Amino acid sequence: MSGLESLTELRLLDIHVTESGFQPVLSLKGLKRIVTNNTFTTYDFAELNIFRPDIECEYAAPYRIREIEYFKCKKCGAYKMEFSGNDLQRRTFCPNCNKKKVIELTERFTEIKRKIAAGNKV
Repeated sequence: MSGLESLTELRLLDIHVTESGFQPVLSLKGLKRIVTNNTFTTYDFAELNIFRPDIECEYAAPYRIREIEYFKCKKCGAYKMEFSGNDLQRRTFCPNCNKKKVIELTERFTEIKRKIAAGNKV
């Protein structure tokens, strides 16, 4: 990654990452934004959140809410929450109709972050 120290934005779209996650780019001090699809694991996004909170990335949080018609719940009309991580079989849930799952996945992200911060591999 030498020679890329001044890079401020990195676009990683439609890629499949099998190992190392964001590790190769965490040391790029000028990096301020990563644009990606939800193609990294929950662990990778949690690690980015812990080690480089200064980098803007839509998925470096437990979830994001996409306010577009496609993501509206058919039962109640609320916008669904898209959870971070390609390791989840299902990633979108209504905050009203799927409250238990929303709480479970939010707590899962928080627990992964806690383990990373403590130096434990998940």
